[in-house]
Amino acid sequence: MKSKITEKVLKYQKDPTNSALREELISYCQLVIYTYPPSVRLIDEEEASDLLLYVNPRLDTLLKNFTYTGIPFENYMKKVSYLQAQSFLKLKRNENRRFQIESVSDDDLEYYHFSQFSSCSSCADFDERTGGTLSWTSDTPLSLRIKEKIQQSEAFKKRIIHLIILCSDLLSSAHISFLARFLEMDEASLASMIKEALTLSERRLKMKERNIRIRDSHFFEKEFLEREKQFLLSVDAHPYYVSKVESKREKEMRYWEQMREAIRNRPATVTHSIAGKVTNVPKGTVDSGLQSLYRYLHDHIDDTGQMK
Repeated sequence: MKSKITEKVLKYQKDPTNSALREELISYCQLVIYTYPPSVRLIDEEEASDLLLYVNPRLDTLLKNFTYTGIPFENYMKKVSYLQAQSFLKLKRNENRRFQIESVSDDDLEYYHFSQFSSCSSCADFDERTGGTLSWTSDTPLSLRIKEKIQQSEAFKKRIIHLIILCSDLLSSAHISFLARFLEMDEASLASMIKEALTLSERRLKMKERNIRIRDSHFFEKEFLEREKQFLLSVDAHPYYVSKVESKREKEMRYWEQMREAIRNRPATVTHSIAGKVTNVPKGTVDSGLQSLYRYLHDHIDDTGQMK
């Protein structure tokens, strides 16, 4: 036996011009959307009005598309309101995550991600004690030896420049200034080569930026789910719901770690071929020169980064 609401919906489907019946059914749908999700603690009461605004444009379609298969319209609307509330929460979570990503500086995010896989405090490029000035120095024994070799060999200097160009996307203006002084070359000239290398690597840079956005998206999602889990535990929620959130959090954690590792181990944004184009040197010469430079540095530095 059909319920009264179900009969009214079927009657309205036969006569969509009945505006009074439409208004009555729309009001009923709005009432279910507004009251049911908060009653099952899917959303807070404060969010009910936002959910209603989110679903309201679809109510006419719901009335027209309802098909009676033995399930009354009341139960159908409860199911719809539940699913729409889940969709609303997901949309809200994505907006919140996007706001968090935009409100946190790139430097803060990079520091966090870097600190997760590196405990070396001496790896920092900037010294907080000096207000952010670069802490690199050219007074170490290895630096002095390299500088002496640069002055003696133009080919060795070229290899150092190629190495710098390969790291173009990681260099700040302070780095460039220091390296130009170290190489005893014009800073504008070095900056111009780095700019040209990055321009030629535009596609790879876009891929890198996309991967960083994906990584940060997973990061904020896992942080959100961790807070959601803590909230559920604080209100003694059913273990089923806690386990569902924990499962999602672990999945986001895996995605975040995979993307973080992929970015860390990514191929260089600037390739050997691009470094050769910038300096008018064949790619093969860049390859062999860098291999020679790596061997030289390896022979003078042990596994801890100290000079032998």
